Amino acid sequence: MERDLLLREVGALQESIVPFEREVFLNPGNPYEVHHRDKKPNTVRRDTSEKRSYRLNENMAPERNAVVADPVFLTSIVSWLDVGNKKHKRYLGPNYKGNAATWCNIFAYDYACLAGVYLPHYFWIKFPPSQDDINKKPQDHITELSANGLYQWFEKYGSYFGWHDITPANGDYANAQNIANAGNVVFASIKRPGTGHIAAIVPETSKEKAKRDGTGKVIAPLQSQAGSTTQNHTYSNNKFYTPTGSVVKIWANMLTGGKATASSPQGSVLSNGFWNSIMQGVKQGMGNATTATPKSQPVQDIDKAVKANRYYVAQLGWQTYIDTINDLLLPYSGLSNVSLGEEAFADALRKWQKAKGLSQDGVLGPNTWNVMKASLFATTPAAGNSQAGGYIRTLSPKQKSNLDYIVQELNKSVITNPLAKAAMLAIVSKEIEFKLQQEGSYAHTSNERIRKIFGSDRFPKSMSDDDINILKANDKKFFDHVYGNRNGNKPDEGYKYLGRGFNQITYKERYRRVGGLIGINLEDEPQKLNTLPVATAALIADFVDRFKTKQAKQNLPFYNTTGINGFTQLKDAVMAFYHANAGFGRLYASLWGMSPEKIRSMTIDEVAKVVEDGRRKALQRSTEFLQYIKSI
Repeated sequence: MERDLLLREVGALQESIVPFEREVFLNPGNPYEVHHRDKKPNTVRRDTSEKRSYRLNENMAPERNAVVADPVFLTSIVSWLDVGNKKHKRYLGPNYKGNAATWCNIFAYDYACLAGVYLPHYFWIKFPPSQDDINKKPQDHITELSANGLYQWFEKYGSYFGWHDITPANGDYANAQNIANAGNVVFASIKRPGTGHIAAIVPETSKEKAKRDGTGKVIAPLQSQAGSTTQNHTYSNNKFYTPTGSVVKIWANMLTGGKATASSPQGSVLSNGFWNSIMQGVKQGMGNATTATPKSQPVQDIDKAVKANRYYVAQLGWQTYIDTINDLLLPYSGLSNVSLGEEAFADALRKWQKAKGLSQDGVLGPNTWNVMKASLFATTPAAGNSQAGGYIRTLSPKQKSNLDYIVQELNKSVITNPLAKAAMLAIVSKEIEFKLQQEGSYAHTSNERIRKIFGSDRFPKSMSDDDINILKANDKKFFDHVYGNRNGNKPDEGYKYLGRGFNQITYKERYRRVGGLIGINLEDEPQKLNTLPVATAALIADFVDRFKTKQAKQNLPFYNTTGINGFTQLKDAVMAFYHANAGFGRLYASLWGMSPEKIRSMTIDEVAKVVEDGRRKALQRSTEFLQYIKSI
């Protein structure tokens, strides 16, 4: 790695790179990412000019840990950083020599970190054998990057961390703005004589827009930036400042929805093997990094397909269906129960295209997407079952397989009443749609809905919407707040024991109890609840046990039964199973908002019309599940 690539920032450090009480931190999932951090919390903040070189650790910073395309969340980061706020001294003031300085690279680093993608403030001179070696002599291994240094870093190393050059050839920044609007992280990197510049291109809002000419051409994208010449602006749509000798490049980190993990720098459908192979390249001297490519397709074709898919995922919006697409392509990949990496995705898609008589380029572009949508959302009955109704027809092959497995195990269980079986399936459908995954993020849920779901004890009126916005932006913090210090959970165990399994079991006490019923230690290994046999066994055992409790016996007369197999009306069964899953400790009237006498006079459709959310889904789908059970 050429040392002259890594240029030093105008505002260089005032102290040695790693003082005694601090450390250079390597991301455990991606140890080639390097950050300078202070372990003491809330010491690196927006309101101080100290420790600019360190990664922000301010309390309640909106940092996400599931990296998916999300324009609303990116906008919340821009608002929280509020770089134009003069109280935010981190982005203001001279350097350590007293000279005027631009802190554009510091702001860009902060924005990228909070958004969950990697942009360095420090980068390697020489890759060390261990983290200990970095902290002994950090100056031998890392150096600080200026804005001009970042320009060169993007060109030489950006692709290793998910960055793609989307610089327009005609001066129209519409594509860059659209990609940002889709929730992807985009930067304008400007190499200039003397001091360079970097600005975030951010999603447009109802009030803040890019600058367009009379033809609709985007002549200046919407930006958020710090700078001495450009000034600090939370939002700006001024044209880039490009004196003679300047060069502008636009770089995007193309995020997707679906099975993203915090260990993937770009948060897309990349496999761990892909990043492990890059890691080997880093250890050998980064420029030699290679990735495993399917033998059935040339390297250059795979590369083209991957780049094209990163573009079309934002343009066509198929990231919303990435789980279903993944399941559709798995049989063509030779793999099972995995999230396909980008190369494997393109190769499997190429084989699917061949089977459909399409051009075999591995690109999920407009033509292929139109054909695939017909397969994903087919209205024909499910294979092998002429009785599959409207909802069941919408299930992916994997979801349908999970449904059939549950029915198979139900037919072996002590639950013999078909109304009870249909009710249980209805609850699973409203909880998790027959997908085995843990409780989803509430980052996109309205604050009004969050308050309604979790109640005033968790979200009192004194808690502002801004507080909730910051909290829900980080899943770990949110679930620790919601579930922590309750039902056996320690304050920091809410996220550990969030909803899992087909009926979204929560809390340590319930994990322990259900684990005891099925003979599996779920308290120590909660993730096992997201495996099909364990989730199904837990689902059935949990409901059977709940219907035996003292609280159940007090409530079951309202549902015209004395036990789990005593139902005579589907409406009663669905409502009872919903009550059981919510906890029989809740009062009947508070749960349904009506008296038992009122509900007894209503049909199942009439009840569905006056209740909300999951209750309505469960009631509306239950008849279809009953027909499905009887058809098997």
